[in-house]
Amino acid sequence: FWLFQIPFAYFLAKYLNMGPTGVFVAIPVAEVGITIAAFILFKRGGWKKKVV
Repeated sequence: FWLFQIPFAYFLAKYLNMGPTGVFVAIPVAEVGITIAAFILFKRGGWKKKVV
């Protein structure tokens, strides 16, 4: 998840001039995005087809 959080925090802080607020906003926004992506992958059900 740091792969998304750190660049997003840097983008908000530097390029959008949000400063420290951008860093604090980036963390929950990135977590929500990762959660949505995990939910979509889970709902696809590809993991159910694997045989152990």
